Amino acid sequence: MKDKIAALLIGVAIGLFVVAAIDKRPNLPQVHSFASAAKIALPSVVEVAALVPDDEQPTEGEGFYHDILELFHGVLRKPYRVDSYGSGVIIDKRGHILTNQHVIKQAEIVTVKLYGIEREVEAEVIGVDPLTDLALIKIKYVRGLVPAKFADSSFISAGQRVAAIGNPFNLHGSFTVGVISALNRSGLGVVDLEDFIQTDARIFPGNSGGPLLNIKGEVVGINTAVIKEATGIGFAIPSSSAFKVAMTLLKEGSATRGDLGITTVILTKNMALLLGLPEETKGLLVTEIEKGSSAWRGGLRAGDVIISFDGLLIETPRALNRLAMSARKGDEKEVSFLHKGEPYNTIVALDAK
Repeated sequence: MKDKIAALLIGVAIGLFVVAAIDKRPNLPQVHSFASAAKIALPSVVEVAALVPDDEQPTEGEGFYHDILELFHGVLRKPYRVDSYGSGVIIDKRGHILTNQHVIKQAEIVTVKLYGIEREVEAEVIGVDPLTDLALIKIKYVRGLVPAKFADSSFISAGQRVAAIGNPFNLHGSFTVGVISALNRSGLGVVDLEDFIQTDARIFPGNSGGPLLNIKGEVVGINTAVIKEATGIGFAIPSSSAFKVAMTLLKEGSATRGDLGITTVILTKNMALLLGLPEETKGLLVTEIEKGSSAWRGGLRAGDVIISFDGLLIETPRALNRLAMSARKGDEKEVSFLHKGEPYNTIVALDAK
């Protein structure tokens, strides 16, 4: 009997220990959900519309419409139609909004519709950067704007859960969930400067310029492109890069890029042998160089072979151009190259592209 009572007491003690352990679990990090992420981010996401003149509407000739235009000449604005819809992200309380350049590229007028507000507000284009497909616009006289929080995209990783939010097919605040499929995607031919996040979160027409979010509701990317022939392959510009471009556009109105002033091709085995180099030599052969360019001033000449740029081995002309254009005018970069088979290092001060 005593043994049964002892066993019972031991069981109760173990149960109390387990309950106590469970009771301590609220001290563990709180688990977030994408429902809370959506609630956080939605007020910072806007609908962007690009308006172009409606050529189908009569603007001259005869008739009632012509008479009205003549009567109110200089007062009535000519008719417009929506050429494209997209999304945007509010970045500050002053009304600056980041979106894709291709969304507003053809626009004569840009309008913005805020979350929870039906009316549209006209926006001013502050600056565009076609090389990254980013644009900065600004709305005026709107209070209570909620800027999005941008996360440091250098800390994201493949497999991380993310969500795309935007206005596909003019359906405001649509939300899709997926994961980061890969990082540093390039060579897609979308823009000149490509360093995309790949995601399987569905991105539709109208999502362009909207945010890719982490589970905290922070922006980790700007949704930009999809592969039309595939399902679940979308691309976003990393948030740190996008925010840096936005700040440059805000300060300068444009994003100047670094330029070497050269044309290169991949060095083949046959080219290497013709130049008297070992056939396993890897690099880029300089085929043309602009006299007086940054590369010229740094001592490079046609026929030289570039091995590395800024400490990174270079394998393709596109990779070299991307690295140069990722820098700015005046930035100094180290270039390692071969001149008549001899290795050299030089510092080039980049020109503006």
